[in-house]
Amino acid sequence: MENKQQNKKQTLLFQQWKKNKDHVLLTNDFGGRIELSGKLFNELCDNPDNIPQQFFDNGFVSEMLDFGKLGLSWLNTHCNVCLSPTLHILVMTARCNMQCLYCQAGAPGRKKDMSLDMSLETAKKCVDFAFKTPSPVLNFEFQGGEPLLNWNVLSETVKYIRQKESESDKDVSISLISNFILMDEEKANFLLQNEVSICSSLDGPENVHKKNRHSENDISYNIVCKWLKYFNQKYDSQLGKAYKIFRPGAIITVTKNSIGHAKEIIDEYVSAGLESLYMRPVSQIGYAAVNWNSIGISPAEYISLYKEAINYVLTLNKKGVSIIEKACQIFCEKIFNVGSGGNYDLDSPCGAGTGQIAYNYDGNIYTCDEARMLAMEGDDLFRIGNVNDPVEKVLTADAVRACKYASELNSQPLCSRCAYKPYCGICPVFNYATQGSLFGNMATNFRCAVNKGQIDFIFELIKDKENEEILKKWIQR
Repeated sequence: MENKQQNKKQTLLFQQWKKNKDHVLLTNDFGGRIELSGKLFNELCDNPDNIPQQFFDNGFVSEMLDFGKLGLSWLNTHCNVCLSPTLHILVMTARCNMQCLYCQAGAPGRKKDMSLDMSLETAKKCVDFAFKTPSPVLNFEFQGGEPLLNWNVLSETVKYIRQKESESDKDVSISLISNFILMDEEKANFLLQNEVSICSSLDGPENVHKKNRHSENDISYNIVCKWLKYFNQKYDSQLGKAYKIFRPGAIITVTKNSIGHAKEIIDEYVSAGLESLYMRPVSQIGYAAVNWNSIGISPAEYISLYKEAINYVLTLNKKGVSIIEKACQIFCEKIFNVGSGGNYDLDSPCGAGTGQIAYNYDGNIYTCDEARMLAMEGDDLFRIGNVNDPVEKVLTADAVRACKYASELNSQPLCSRCAYKPYCGICPVFNYATQGSLFGNMATNFRCAVNKGQIDFIFELIKDKENEEILKKWIQR
């Protein structure tokens, strides 16, 4: 039905726009997106009497807003505000058997202080706490340190989660993030049989990986490659199994050591049989802050490498190689499907305390994993309670409310009018750690510059129809 009414005065909503060469990108909070020539944009600003139909259809005319339809779109991108946490991160130990240069968790290396391990009693209390939350979906994620250092408690906790699941009507998933150094077939089979998904870190070819991720006798690279291929083979041969096996995943932390190796990094993932990779720049938290002069990169350096990597991934896709990059996929989900993208760090407000919470090894609870990492440095600002506290008290703690307010982009002067607001989000913990304020200063904010650079690049890419079709297929996977 035509919404256009020529006899009435129309008001165009041009609050969020960005000029790029001779084109202008318009967006709104309902997911509406229009690209038009700079000439037409100027004409409409001067004389909005002859408005194209797409402005009515996408919610850019104030007098003709379909609030039912637009409200559903808004809810789809802000649903975490109305929910309780789905992601529950359990830190099984603060100990680690590696000494990565960029460790955000501040893990105390190879210390044998068993008091840094989560006890089974505490682990069960974490699980009980999660099951008491209202969310019908629970994702348990085991982290560290290195969680396999506390294997007995980890394995018993997995059993306890599955027992609690059988007694509830909740949809439960479990994942493990590990460096694999302590992995063996007995542990692997237990994890597979209990449908635990697996993720590790692979920073690229051996020379890059070893520089970033230090391990005794430099065994990390060979170990992680071995087990990624092992879990891939199990995934490929799962036909007839009574349980579901997930394809393993891996994360790339981009440091100064990664520069110049974009193609080699992607080739390493293809060689390992992985169908996805997740690139992220090193974050100035934990040991990374101490080692920043040797491993830190600028937003411009990261974006340059990111562009090279994504262009190469697209080239491989065009040759029939099945591989995607997760950060790009998340942004594309927001751009094309008007969804949240599934990443709490890129929601507005962010998912701290509502999308996720993190349980430290001692039972203390934090708004998110980054907040727990900050606590390892002695700053408990984002602590929201303990497993012995009532659920309602924890989920409504002052730190949760502060994170909501600080990460609502409409309260950010430079974000409220930005065309990329529907696709972006800020992290109050990162802002606090790097800029001394939960709100941060977006003009000099590292994450803001990186997010803008990535979204800029995606809009460049989708001007090519073949690239656009490939990226749309990524979000269907």
